[in-house]
Amino acid sequence: MRLTVATEEGSTFNIDVDPGMELENVAALLEAETGIPPDDQLLFASGKQLTGKKETLASQDVKEDDVLLLRRNSEPSGSNVAGR
Repeated sequence: MRLTVATEEGSTFNIDVDPGMELENVAALLEAETGIPPDDQLLFASGKQLTGKKETLASQDVKEDDVLLLRRNSEPSGSNVAGR
């Protein structure tokens, strides 16, 4: 199925994926397109965040011609917080 991906920077591109593709594989594909590592990606469809790396696009109710919003997670990926 064909999906349009929009980024916060205003760029858009199309990807062709299988509805049974797991989100972790979609994240890897998006990393190749955008350079954003999968752990830093937040992906939304129809206003809902897509979660669960092993979930499929179909199980997340993503359909042909949907627009996905790709945002970069602004929180630090490590939790190196010192209590001093």
